[in-house]
Amino acid sequence: MKRAKDEQKNPRNRIMRAATSLFARRGFAATTTREIARRARVNSALVFYYFGNKERLYYAVYEELWKTSSWYERRRNVYRNGAPDTAPIPRLALEVLSSLHEDDTIMRLGLFAGLEDSQGSRRLSERFFKTYISETYELLAAYIQERIREGEFRDIPPLIAARALIGVVAYQHIIHEFLGGKYVDEFSGKELSHILADIWLHGVLARPLKEPSSQKATA
Repeated sequence: MKRAKDEQKNPRNRIMRAATSLFARRGFAATTTREIARRARVNSALVFYYFGNKERLYYAVYEELWKTSSWYERRRNVYRNGAPDTAPIPRLALEVLSSLHEDDTIMRLGLFAGLEDSQGSRRLSERFFKTYISETYELLAAYIQERIREGEFRDIPPLIAARALIGVVAYQHIIHEFLGGKYVDEFSGKELSHILADIWLHGVLARPLKEPSSQKATA
């Protein structure tokens, strides 16, 4: 209780909490430092004193959320549990879905930065990817590369395969939360994660696709 009161007295912490709430609902461009200061009950000058400008504040919010999220630690362990086989794939799918269900603020901040048409947003989006997001793909790509060397996976570009898996799983959350899927969804997170992992691992064809026969060019 004392710690919570001490944090409440800290102007920087109040600014961070206010900024997180506003950025997650309105994005970078539509949120002003004046609104953040008003919500945090501080003088506007303190926002610039602690963070320099709005872009740095947005990044600080994203960085704090990323480093304190459960996914930040769990993503490193998901490939270490169990035998070196395909078991981590459904486990990873469930971890991504569970993390987004717990708190999708990081996704919201990333989407806002990527979709908004401003130089500041574009810089933030690029920095987010290079500093944090790419590492998640690289961890999975390293696992996929190892499975390729072991002969368990066919020879495919590991990084593209990693993006394909995480992308299809993350998009399920977008459908559920942002596009109305939650009103009709019938699967639990565990069921959905296993279905998505199975599709990624085995595809949807009942039998292998035949290669089209080559045709000689005619004069």
